[in-house]
Amino acid sequence: ESIDLLLAAATADRPESLYGHLLLSVRYREGQTVRSRGFDPVYQYGAITDTNVNKVEYFSKGLFGGFLSLIQPNTFRGTDRLFMQYEQRTLRRYALNLSPEQVRHVMERLWEAERRVIFPYYFLSDNCASMLIDLLAPALDDLSMPRIWRFGLMPTEVLDVFASVQNGDRGPL
Repeated sequence: ESIDLLLAAATADRPESLYGHLLLSVRYREGQTVRSRGFDPVYQYGAITDTNVNKVEYFSKGLFGGFLSLIQPNTFRGTDRLFMQYEQRTLRRYALNLSPEQVRHVMERLWEAERRVIFPYYFLSDNCASMLIDLLAPALDDLSMPRIWRFGLMPTEVLDVFASVQNGDRGPL
């Protein structure tokens, strides 16, 4: 039915989360599934890290691409449990204003990327925010998505980019 972006707010308890975190949420049409909304899929792009890595190694690898990354599927319930209950972070939902055809293109791109995309993860530049642009821009090639690259790209900046893109007569993305 729709594709939403979820913004997990920053928290001072986890320095690596100071920028926040962006996730992609897929919502299905009511009555089309036999499960509740809590089981709708949520995808996040993140670094693959060990649980016992020390802080110096964690930040040096994160800054210089020492971790690999992947697109990880989860459910909304699991995402809620991780970010809101365990990490005490708020989640905000931003619905993308997409046509049914654009939703299909995004889903096709997501399914392909989930199985094939593994890149070095850089905390500041090649992160959850930049990956969403890399993931969505080809799927929405009929729109003029700005190409942005900075040394540090924050999730809130990506939300602003998407809000500035006009999706034809549908209005802002």
